[in-house]
Amino acid sequence: MSKRCTFIALSNQKGGVGKSTMTVLLASYFHYVKGKNVAVIDCDYPQFSIQALRSRDMKNVERSESLQQLLCKQYERTGKKAYPVLTSGPGKVLETADRLSGNSDILFFDLPGTVNTPGILEAIINMDYVFTPVVQDRMVMQSSMNFVLAIRELLSRNDSFPLKDIRLFWNCMDRRVSKELYRAYTEIFRHLKLKT
Repeated sequence: MSKRCTFIALSNQKGGVGKSTMTVLLASYFHYVKGKNVAVIDCDYPQFSIQALRSRDMKNVERSESLQQLLCKQYERTGKKAYPVLTSGPGKVLETADRLSGNSDILFFDLPGTVNTPGILEAIINMDYVFTPVVQDRMVMQSSMNFVLAIRELLSRNDSFPLKDIRLFWNCMDRRVSKELYRAYTEIFRHLKLKT
């Protein structure tokens, strides 16, 4: 595979933490605001939520003249058509990326919620960056820390992997959850030298 663009994945071992939402937000920001050529590879088999969202949006645009006008105005303002969204089943992530990498500055990957999915660990180590959203939930926190620590340990044993960094970030902050829990986990991140 001849990688000529930046690979960024959002990955976590738990569902419902905002991977797909953040993938769409980041891809849209870099594509429409920063002018980068972006593509998204939806690897979250079998639901493919980003592709489903794109299909639903396209149907809504086809049925609504006002949405068509907004889309035309956006194109006039940015000069950018919608970025491509491709799906990739288990074990085909890097093959799908190879088809898009020559025409893109950044490829965003929405990875499934388990590294046990065939080909996902290989995909993770071939990313440039992996971002792991975490929420204020003990199960999510434990799973997320174990995931990041395992990847970091794997990287420490082999410096030939393309993965430059894996980072945790807080997402879906809930005011009802104790700020002490947030502070405690932030301190644990620091103690374990996990980057946030």
